[in-house]
Amino acid sequence: KDLQSASERFVAKLPERVMRKGQVCQVRSAIAQRLGVSDGRSASASPPGNQEVSLLALGRPADAPVARLQVKLEGGQKVLLKTEFHTTLGDLWEALADWRSKNRVGRARTGCVLRTAFPPKSYTDRSQTLQDAGLTPSATLFVGYEDSQPSEA
Repeated sequence: KDLQSASERFVAKLPERVMRKGQVCQVRSAIAQRLGVSDGRSASASPPGNQEVSLLALGRPADAPVARLQVKLEGGQKVLLKTEFHTTLGDLWEALADWRSKNRVGRARTGCVLRTAFPPKSYTDRSQTLQDAGLTPSATLFVGYEDSQPSEA
């Protein structure tokens, strides 16, 4: 039995967001609000634009250090991660891929790397730990494209 109204079905077919003049514009939620219907997300769900992901091991000592990372994706979404110092950059990429899948955000394009703005650096060695990369106890990273300059990873 279909419990959705025609307006809800219409809103469900719309893209969640689009790029317009270089800005990410929310489409589905704005139109749903104007039509006075649900945009298909739970009211208690946090918006996909800014969520925290924990990669902390179960049963870890309470006093063990925690790395806090903020990763800004290409579309402007921010993902906050809490993880162990020994987590690798590959583990971080896997967590981001999982977050993208759960939040219906497209996969990172081929050639994307994790970067810091200051000091400007690309991190390409996926076996490197966060601690070895100098990204602990906290860092802000961006998903960007590798440029022609050599990486220090």
